[in-house]
Amino acid sequence: MLGKTAFQARMAGSFGPDEYIMDFTLINMFAILLILVASVTGFVIYKKGLK
Repeated sequence: MLGKTAFQARMAGSFGPDEYIMDFTLINMFAILLILVASVTGFVIYKKGLK
């Protein structure tokens, strides 16, 4: 919010609100996948350490 306000004060009228929108769907899917893979890997390593 503060960044947008500062940008509008500096570059008044140069860009519209549509240029601030970004689709994070793919980034979020990769983040969830990474968390799941790390959780499973950590669990497998933990189980191997108990034997």
